[in-house]
Amino acid sequence: MNGTGSQAGFTLLETLIAFLIVSVALGIAAQTVFIATRSFETAAGLHRAEDLAHQLQLETQAEGFAAQEGTRGGMRWRLLTTPIDPGAKAAFVTLDITAGSGRRYTFLLFRRDLGGRDP
Repeated sequence: MNGTGSQAGFTLLETLIAFLIVSVALGIAAQTVFIATRSFETAAGLHRAEDLAHQLQLETQAEGFAAQEGTRGGMRWRLLTTPIDPGAKAAFVTLDITAGSGRRYTFLLFRRDLGGRDP
């Protein structure tokens, strides 16, 4: 601030520096909001995919080891089963879920099929 005589005020240089500082701060704040929004959307998508994976695991348990696929709630899913050995009653299950946004989630599950018998 230049206070010579009866004239008091900011110089052009001081005003430009103040605008520069404010614009940098606003840029950082906008980037932070963008990153937070993207993180929230990613977490929400993962949560929906996990819910679908849990539902499919329960619904397809009785289907045995057959490969399956379908669409539900705007998400495409494909379930591939790989038996542990030829005579096994257990398998690894790969569940690929593709959201409407194109983001892909993959879950690896373990399934034990006892053919209707209790252990």
